[in-house]
Amino acid sequence: MSYKNIFLSLLSGLLLILCFPQFNLSFLAWIALVPLLLALYSLSSTSSKDLLGKSFILGLLTGVVFYGGLLYWVISIRRVSPLGIPAWLLLSVFQALYLALFSLITSFFYSLSSFPASAERRSADRPSREDRQTLPSLSAGNAQAGKGQAAEMPSFAQVFFPAFLWVVIEYYRGRGFWGFPWGSLCYSQYLNIPLIQISEWTGMEGVSFLIVLVNSVVSYQLLVIGRKERQRSPHRRPTEEARSYLPLGVIALLLIVSFAYGILIKSNPLPSPKIKVAVIQGNTPRDLAWSASYRDYTLDVYQRLSLKAKKKNPQMIIWPESVIAWGDLRDFYLLYRLRKLAREVKTHLLLGCFDSNERKEDFNAAVVFSPQGEILGKYYKMHLVPFGEVVPFKGFFKLINYNPWEGWKDLTPGQEYSVIKTNLGNLGFNICYETTFPYISRQTVRRGAQLIIGLVTDSWYRKVTTYQHTSMFPFRAVENRRYLIRAADTGVSCIIDPYGRIIKKTPPFVEKILTGYVDLRERKTLYTKYGDWFIFLSLLGIIFYLTSITCSLIKRGKIPPLDSI
Repeated sequence: MSYKNIFLSLLSGLLLILCFPQFNLSFLAWIALVPLLLALYSLSSTSSKDLLGKSFILGLLTGVVFYGGLLYWVISIRRVSPLGIPAWLLLSVFQALYLALFSLITSFFYSLSSFPASAERRSADRPSREDRQTLPSLSAGNAQAGKGQAAEMPSFAQVFFPAFLWVVIEYYRGRGFWGFPWGSLCYSQYLNIPLIQISEWTGMEGVSFLIVLVNSVVSYQLLVIGRKERQRSPHRRPTEEARSYLPLGVIALLLIVSFAYGILIKSNPLPSPKIKVAVIQGNTPRDLAWSASYRDYTLDVYQRLSLKAKKKNPQMIIWPESVIAWGDLRDFYLLYRLRKLAREVKTHLLLGCFDSNERKEDFNAAVVFSPQGEILGKYYKMHLVPFGEVVPFKGFFKLINYNPWEGWKDLTPGQEYSVIKTNLGNLGFNICYETTFPYISRQTVRRGAQLIIGLVTDSWYRKVTTYQHTSMFPFRAVENRRYLIRAADTGVSCIIDPYGRIIKKTPPFVEKILTGYVDLRERKTLYTKYGDWFIFLSLLGIIFYLTSITCSLIKRGKIPPLDSI
């Protein structure tokens, strides 16, 4: 493997880091994958055995640099647990495996589809010596133009296939118990308000698709231009010249349509929001929240700020996730104080805390109190943080007495997308980690939520964590066209409108009361109704291109038909 390819893969990893908060160089996302794709193209003429191994390593290098740099904040959990550095290393490598898989499949596809020489080969009477050395094939010993085993594919295949593959892998990277969608390419564009409007149709994957598509076409055009410089055939026809630029034109049109749609939608003014809310950001140290010795400290802070917020006459007062970690709603003392406070502030009190049932199962809950102090409803967090809130392989970890910090609880996931009905409207909740998963907000809105409220605890980590986490919230708002409130214990707390614009926000790590207005929405978007149809379309695209290549190889006699085997 050449040092040049290693450098290109490392460069892609570095560029990907810079796309995300807190660097926020989001424009780099549109070219960040170009170095890696160029490195993968250069492998397409190697033998199958070397191709798979080398492409996997290049993708792994890109992924380790990217996720290692993006997720370095995981180390900061060492303040309360010795697992900080091991968790960071394991998580970074595990996520990098997805990028390695992308690189392996993409490189193999290029080797099969004869990228990007097909146009040049069709325009020349006979390949040059340089062509015979560089044209891709399935084996190192069979790279001659007339005898290669590659199937000549249209340029659209080589440009669109990586984008289809990326969004499918990115989608499954964020699914299931081990799902972790942090670092999805779309989140780099959270401030690109016109672009992210397509999320109401495609979900966040549509934005990632466009980003990878641009990276892919830039790589393609660079290689086509480079090939033209090396071989100028007198037999090249104008149609062949124009054909090589066709993908660029089509993708430019896709971008123009996407941005035009976003600008048009954003130009429609929203009705003036009517519901006044107050978000309490107590900025209390997380280690004190878990300590029984300070059981009243956090509650006193939030009570003081809530009484202060009362003077602004909000219709809701919202606290963050698990504000009181030392007790649950079955604790008479805690329940008494919360009900008493709701009656004092004379408004709806929304907060995160723990709850339990008769089977001694513990839940991470969101609860709504009426102005009369009655509990209107609860929502139990469904997607728990592995090793932070729930332990897999319980038998083994019970054997080693796994207990990451004082007061830690092994929680039980909720089973219902509960929508809490109030006289203000229907409220849907996401609790912290859940906001990274689009399906939870979507299912909540499908069940009637008119407003989404995200209760968050980011105090375990550094400032960069809350910036990265906040960047995901505009997508949840746009996907479902709902106002979204982010209530975070140490910030950033914010209010986001249905266009994904952050209307008001607080700085991190300060004590603050955030007040603003929201509205209730009824309309359901295409994404809300039909979900991940774009992933299904991408899977069809992958199957179509792979089938086309296989049929082409069979037709050329490079693969025997099934009935002859």
